[in-house]
Amino acid sequence: MALSREQIAAEVAAKGYTLVDASGYKNMTSNIVVRCPKGHEFTTNINAVRHPSFECPVCRSANFQVIEKPKTVPQKKGFRIIAFDQATYKMGMSIWEDGKLVYWDLFQFSDNDLVDRLLKIKRLLNEVVIPLWQPDYLVFEDIQEQHGGVVTFKILAMLLGICVTTAKEHNIEYTTVAPVVWRKTFASVSGGRAAEKSWAVKKVHELTGQIINEDTSEAILIGYSVAQKVKQKPLF
Repeated sequence: MALSREQIAAEVAAKGYTLVDASGYKNMTSNIVVRCPKGHEFTTNINAVRHPSFECPVCRSANFQVIEKPKTVPQKKGFRIIAFDQATYKMGMSIWEDGKLVYWDLFQFSDNDLVDRLLKIKRLLNEVVIPLWQPDYLVFEDIQEQHGGVVTFKILAMLLGICVTTAKEHNIEYTTVAPVVWRKTFASVSGGRAAEKSWAVKKVHELTGQIINEDTSEAILIGYSVAQKVKQKPLF
């Protein structure tokens, strides 16, 4: 059942926002324009407004800026775990030593060709991660049903295959951790991919006091979920 402009305005107002334009409204996913309390106008829809994680994207971006990461990977001194947030364009990584977070990074691969990106990731593991950073244990995010459908699932399956076979070739112990599993280490989160990423940034900020980009934040939480089991020590 379609909503009137007054009903839309009331729902938007209940979240602390102001309805600016609803002329394009036809159904729950139609575009509407709203204004946040700080004066930022942006396009959204009623489905998004009704979600618990609804937030002005401009305010969210301003609140979560990337900080400078550590300059170099520390020299290895203890049991080292390296964890990855699986993706072929932006791949977050965290390094843990004796249960302590010692380094993080974000690797970006801009090649349009999937195979080129996969080859670069394999080279990263073979030429940098394993010989130079000397992991004792590798952690890869497992695949699950994807919002992007079968194609995304297939791509991540190919990536995971490269990662685990590379670890096996170097006789390095590894594990895979499903998103639903590592998130439960902290608390349940719902609301779609955008809400999950925002939650990861906020959770890392709670744990470390630092603001880190979303892909790397997920890699940190993935590593945390395994490091706390492998080494029973305070992590931060």
